[in-house]
Amino acid sequence: MERVLKNLKPENVFRIFEDICNIPHPSGHTKAISDYCVNFAKNLGLKYIQDEYGNVIIFKDATAGYENAKTVIVQGHIDMVPDKISSSNHVFETDPLEVRIEGNYIKANGTTLGGDDGSGAVYALALLEEDIPHPALEILLTVDEEIGMIGATKADLSMLKGEILINIDSEIEGEFTLGCAGGVKADLSLPVEHDEEFAGEDYSLVISGLKGGHSGIEIDKQRANANNLLAIVLDELSNDFDIRLKYIYGGKMDNAICAKCESIISIKSSDENKIKNKISEMEKELKLEYNKSDSGLSISFNKLSEETVSSFEGIFSSDDINKLKTTSKETNEKFIKFLKLAPWGVQAFEQADKEKVETSLNLGMLRMNESDIRFCYLVRSSNGEKKKRLAQVLEILIKDLGGSISYSGDYPAWTYNPENEIAPIMTKVYKELTGKEPVVNIVHAGLECGIILSKTNVKSAVSYGPNIPDIHTPNERLDIESTARMYDLLKRTVSSIK
Repeated sequence: MERVLKNLKPENVFRIFEDICNIPHPSGHTKAISDYCVNFAKNLGLKYIQDEYGNVIIFKDATAGYENAKTVIVQGHIDMVPDKISSSNHVFETDPLEVRIEGNYIKANGTTLGGDDGSGAVYALALLEEDIPHPALEILLTVDEEIGMIGATKADLSMLKGEILINIDSEIEGEFTLGCAGGVKADLSLPVEHDEEFAGEDYSLVISGLKGGHSGIEIDKQRANANNLLAIVLDELSNDFDIRLKYIYGGKMDNAICAKCESIISIKSSDENKIKNKISEMEKELKLEYNKSDSGLSISFNKLSEETVSSFEGIFSSDDINKLKTTSKETNEKFIKFLKLAPWGVQAFEQADKEKVETSLNLGMLRMNESDIRFCYLVRSSNGEKKKRLAQVLEILIKDLGGSISYSGDYPAWTYNPENEIAPIMTKVYKELTGKEPVVNIVHAGLECGIILSKTNVKSAVSYGPNIPDIHTPNERLDIESTARMYDLLKRTVSSIK
């Protein structure tokens, strides 16, 4: 196999990164990459642990003169968000990523790249190959971070001795994160009733062209969410026309802002032209509302056919179309009412810093099947009580409409520690390396640090990483020069801990 990244430096970093790109590893399918990490440790003759979930811990003894230094945990996660452009035939569970170099970036062909958090896994493994002075190292590689931090939550970390944690799961060079929000996944279900008497024509209604993005890092950019826009459009249409739902498929991950929502609605054929005109008006209004954040917003409305659903990202065939059932008017009203009343986006900013998001929620996935409509939210807050109360708002609303809710993946906030020991060391090294002062940050995104701190002796932690624009989207790209610089920062940092 011809290596695309073979001429990039440092060689070991980009060699391992290309190895990882050749191993399918979307969340929930990480056995192969977990085994790769185990074999990596074996080839270096290092002690390792691989647990039943696929988490891997690798141990490397301190070098001479560092025996009394505090043990350092270097951590990243080995799963990635799977997303692709509508024309891509890529199958994340079986196909390797098709990487290429574009200028100073590494990208994947039509898919997410997995720099989040391939860069973290690569740095941690590459460090094990280095012949540099360092304290005892504990490399922690977790699974399924992107679907609720499952690996870190389930991992037994009682054997770890580390008091310092370097988490490599941030995407802006020069930002050192020293705290993050907590989160919880809320899965809601609204029962569906059918109306077999309704005689209508079927049409596809698709909202697309949105930027999407990370529901923590980019929630403050006020980008449109296609799932929520669907409810706005349906609400407007329902004021003048009798419309019924038959199918919804919006979003792929709870922690990504939904960029596309597909639906099939049934209408009276005599209303087609009026509805088409109404949708055209609404598209103009919404494009004006989101002209800065989502200028590519598009609403398509077409009579249903094999051709019109050929670009659907949901699994579809002619048999599937024939099996679709029409919802009752009451179900439609409940669905629209819920999304009209349910909060979304930023809910509160930090009191100490009005530019920092404190509390938010994101409707990452929306699905409709024969029995129910399902809503998947990720609720985030650096305040545990506010996170709980916001989730309760969803619970009250859905139960009032006859639905249900369940919670999973509840993880704690990582509270800022003003006496952080690793931050000043890393800051000093960064200034020596770049001549710049780093930005110390507390982020709204979820990181595994809070979970790890609750299970170990870690007193000081920092999260950092190279520049990776547009994570969780098919436009994700890894900055080559930044990747090299930030790996050098890691090596120099661990050698400075004595």
